[in-house]
Amino acid sequence: MEGPQTSASTTVRFWRQQHAERARVLNLSGDGAFVCTTTAVPVGTYVTLRLELAGEPGLTVLARVSDGVALGSHAGFSVQFVDLSPKQRAGVDAHFTRRERRLAAAL
Repeated sequence: MEGPQTSASTTVRFWRQQHAERARVLNLSGDGAFVCTTTAVPVGTYVTLRLELAGEPGLTVLARVSDGVALGSHAGFSVQFVDLSPKQRAGVDAHFTRRERRLAAAL
């Protein structure tokens, strides 16, 4: 994934075949994310994600599952965003760059 990436988690709701589920997202960037869930989702499947970013309007994006993996102690799947506009991508990147700076300043 290119651009800023955060290891902090945020909440996401995702839909696959009209079934909604809440999950945590790790390693979110303007290109994709890792969705922490025990739900098995086959590689190549398209999912709709509703990202809830603090202080920002919610963002609904289409994503393609690129890998089903374990990231450390987290089970889930990686996605690549399919339909983010350059403006939305820049907004996601900027949001998490600000968040990382706030977390670093708090340490």
